[in-house]
Parts: sequence; structure tokens; C-alpha cells
Amino acid sequence: YYKIMKQGLRAIREYGHEHLVICPERDKVISVPSLKLYLDAVADRKNYVVIENGTHCLFYDKDPLAEDRAVDAVISFAKGKHS
Repeated sequence: YYKIMKQGLRAIREYGHEHLVICPERDKVISVPSLKLYLDAVADRKNYVVIENGTHCLFYDKDPLAEDRAVDAVISFAKGKHS
């Protein structure tokens, strides 16, 4: 997994397209430390959202506010309204 992670981070640096990273704060699979790896890998650190109370299944989250915040972030990003 470490090798795959390094390849992914290298690819993020090599390709100049914009990213949106949604980090659910209560995710036990992809956690906040993963966001730090991403932020350390990219120069442009503005397109990320940390969703409080969000779990791994954000778009089907138990917390409706977490789900709404994730959907709003995707829609804003798609419309070009980056943070």
C-alpha cells in the first residue's frame, strides 16, 4: 500500500489539474492524516474540505449535515467556485 500511496502522490504533483479533497473527520478508513499527506504533496492547498462528523460514506452519511456539506462542496467545485 505504501508503494501505491507514493505513486498516487507523485501523480498528483505531476498533473496540473485541480483537485477537490473531501476529508470526513470521523472516517476510520481514510482519515485526517491522509489529508496531511495530500497537502504536503501539492503546492495549491485551497481545494479541500474537512467534514465534521462525516464518516466514510459521506454521500449516504448518518449525519444529514455532513452529507449536505459534502454535496455542496462537490457542486461548488464543479461550478468553479473553489475555496
